[in-house]
Amino acid sequence: MVLLLTGYLEATTNLITLQKENEDLRAQLSSVLTASHGHTSTSSRGSNGVHSDDDYYDELANQNLDEN
Repeated sequence: MVLLLTGYLEATTNLITLQKENEDLRAQLSSVLTASHGHTSTSSRGSNGVHSDDDYYDELANQNLDEN
């Protein structure tokens, strides 16, 4: 019973640690994205005709943050 409780406490502690690390990473990503908005956005079509847009990556990162 004591081993079971100890295992539960360790798992809970690990979960809390992971949640805190996740929050820290989100904050870091948010500050990077905020800083990157100061750069000039580029939008062009390459030789293959595929649209390339730096904003796509910002939108994708924001979407991932919203989903989590």
